[in-house]
Amino acid sequence: MYTYHADTLIVGSGLAGLMLAYSLSQDQHVICLTKAAWQTCNSYKAQGGIAGVTTPDDSYNSHINDTLLAGRYHNNFERVATLIQNSPQIIERLIQLGVPFDTNAFGELARTKEGGHSTARILHSGGDATGKNIMTTLKSQLPDHVSIHDFTQGIDLLIKDGICCGVWAKNSDNQLLLYTAKHIVLATGGVGQLYERTSNAITITGDGIALAYQAGAGVTDMEFIQFHPTLLQVPGLEEGILISEAVRGEGAVIVNQNGEAILKNAHPLKDLAPRDIVARALYKHFLKGDTLFLDITKVHHFKQRFPSIYAMCQKAGISLENKKIPISPGAHFIMGGIEVDADGRTSIKGLYAIGEAACTGIHGANRLASNSLLEAVDSALSLAGYINACPKQQGLADHHRKVIYLERQRIHLQYDAPYRKVKQLLPSKQAIQAQVTHHCGILRNSCDLLELIDWLKPIIDTFSGWPITLLNPQEAERWHMITVAWLMATSMLERQESRGAHYRSDFPDEQEAWLQKRIKKECGIYEYY
Repeated sequence: MYTYHADTLIVGSGLAGLMLAYSLSQDQHVICLTKAAWQTCNSYKAQGGIAGVTTPDDSYNSHINDTLLAGRYHNNFERVATLIQNSPQIIERLIQLGVPFDTNAFGELARTKEGGHSTARILHSGGDATGKNIMTTLKSQLPDHVSIHDFTQGIDLLIKDGICCGVWAKNSDNQLLLYTAKHIVLATGGVGQLYERTSNAITITGDGIALAYQAGAGVTDMEFIQFHPTLLQVPGLEEGILISEAVRGEGAVIVNQNGEAILKNAHPLKDLAPRDIVARALYKHFLKGDTLFLDITKVHHFKQRFPSIYAMCQKAGISLENKKIPISPGAHFIMGGIEVDADGRTSIKGLYAIGEAACTGIHGANRLASNSLLEAVDSALSLAGYINACPKQQGLADHHRKVIYLERQRIHLQYDAPYRKVKQLLPSKQAIQAQVTHHCGILRNSCDLLELIDWLKPIIDTFSGWPITLLNPQEAERWHMITVAWLMATSMLERQESRGAHYRSDFPDEQEAWLQKRIKKECGIYEYY
C-alpha cells in the first residue's frame, strides 16, 4: 500500500514551504512533497534580494507607499502594513539562521535600490545568489521531524465531508500515492511555465492553484501576471535566464540597437520604474522591430558584483566585451492565486496556501521588486504560528486510508480503458504555452481572450468529471495548466480596465469603478463566454 500520514503535509519545497517546515513545532511529523529535486523552484533561482526597513533613514510608511504605488492601490492595505512592519524581524531571523547577507567595507549590511523603490533597502547574498544562499542555509537546518519526498507530484486533493484531509500524488514511476494529514498546505509557486518565455523553474505550472480550484476553494486576481523586463534573449532555452533588477539599480540602462535609452522619457524613475511600466515599454519597442539590450557600461566590477549572471551569459555564449546584454520580457510572477486569510487558510477547512500560490492581496495589481521573498517568509511564519497553536488530533486511521486507496484503485480499473483514448486529446505543454503566450501576454484584448476561451472549452468539457488520478504526472500537469489558463483568460476578460500588470488595449485606462474590486472564481465551476 502506498499510503503515508503526517501531521502537516506541504506540497512544494520553495522558501515558503521550507520555512514553514522549519518553523513547525518539534512534535509535528512534517512531509514535503516536491515535483522534482528540492532545488528546482523559483526561490532557489531568485537573484534579486529581500526588501525591508533596516535603517533609520528609511521608514515603514515609505516602503508601504512604494508597495501601494507599484500595486496601483489594488493591495490589501492592512496586510501590506503588517508585512512591512514585520520586515526587520524577518531579516533578523534570516541572519540568525545563518544567511550570509552581503556587507560593505565597514561590515554593515549592503543595501541596493531596485525598480519602484524610493530608497536603497534591498539586501542581497552572494551578489546575485540570494535565493540559493537562503535556500541552502534553510535546507541544511531542517529538523529530523521533516522529510522531503522528491519527484512526487500532487495531482488531486482528498476532500471528505467538506474537509481537506489528503493529497493524491504520483511519483516518477507513475505509482499512485495517498498522503493524509490534518493540515494540507499548498506552496507550489506561480504559473510562469504557462508562457513560452519565463524566468520560472520548469516545474512552475500552477499546480497548487488548479488543485485548490478543482476542489472548490476560491481563487482571485488571476488576471494580474507580472512580466519581468529583462530576461536574457537567447532562443531555445527551456528556462529563461533572469537579469536581476539590481543590475539596473547599479546603473545599467535599457537601450535599443542604436544605443538610445528607451525609458528616458517614459517615467520619472526611468529604468527603475515599476516592472509593469518597463515591460510594456519594451514590448512596444519589440512590436516596432527594435532589438533591445541592457547596457552595463556604468556598472562597476560587473563580474564580481553579479557572478551568477556573468557565468550564465558566458554559458549562453553572450560576450560582454561591448557591455550589452540582449534582453526581452518574460512571465515572472502572479499577484493572484488561492484566496487566503491572514493565517493562510483557504475557504476549505484543513487546506492552506502560502507563498506565490496564495493571494494575500499584498502585491495588488503589480508586485514591488524584492517583496516576494519577504512575503514568502512572513506567510510561512504566520501559518506556522496558527498550526502550532492548534490542538493535535488523530488523523485518518490506517484502515480508513486503506479503504480509500483500494476504492480509488477500483475506479481506475473501471475507467482506465475508455480513458486512454480521451487522454490523447490533451494538448501538449508546448501547445498550451503557445496559446497562453499569444492570447494572455503583456497586451490583451477581448478578441484574443475569447479565442483562447473557445480553444479551452472543448478540452475542459472532455476532461471535467474524469478521475484526475488516472493521468500520469505529465498529463496531470497539462490538465492543471488548462485549468489555470481558463482562470487567467476569463479573469482578464472580465476586468474591463487596465491596472498594474493587467493591460487591455481595448480598455487602456484605469477605471475608478474597478478600484479595489476583485474577480473571484470558486467551486470548480467553468463558466463560458
